[in-house]
Amino acid sequence: YFFLVFTLSAPAVGCGSDEQDTGVLALDGGVNNNDSSAQINPFEDYCRRVAEAKCNYIFQCVNNGIAIQSYFALPGATAESCAQQAAATCLRDVEDRSNRGTLDFTESAVDTCVQQVSSRPCIDSDPSEWAHQWHDFIANFCGGVARGNVQTGEPCVARSDCFNKHDICLSGQCRTAVASDLLQPCTATGSL
Repeated sequence: YFFLVFTLSAPAVGCGSDEQDTGVLALDGGVNNNDSSAQINPFEDYCRRVAEAKCNYIFQCVNNGIAIQSYFALPGATAESCAQQAAATCLRDVEDRSNRGTLDFTESAVDTCVQQVSSRPCIDSDPSEWAHQWHDFIANFCGGVARGNVQTGEPCVARSDCFNKHDICLSGQCRTAVASDLLQPCTATGSL
């Protein structure tokens, strides 16, 4: 950005003053400050686009609301409400981790993540059979966008803080989960 500054001199009018009034006029050097693309928060953009891609895909391929919530951990009764809720949850997570310094964000990886999720074909089988493949697929193509940076054995607050995709945050420390760590009660929709 650059600005051109002109000094304008004009005699003061009225009251008989001989002093000159000097004003400053700043002209924008051709930069359009109304360009919304220049003002997009990269976290909001990432969360919105990925949530829309995930929810559109899942609602296109699976028409069972409970399966969508329990197998795929996506909220909402429609693709639109799913995307809104998932984007809000994502944004809270990435902003929280960014504020705590436990987020490595790679904005250049967002497009690849969204393209891969959007172009994945539906699998013609029971959702429970391919839910594991879905989570691995998302981890492989989207996991590098908003990755945690806390190493195994270091302090954490949330699972998403952990760098290793197989680690969980247990007792305030990132560590690789074992079967007994995962045995936690959950509701019919899969939430804790």
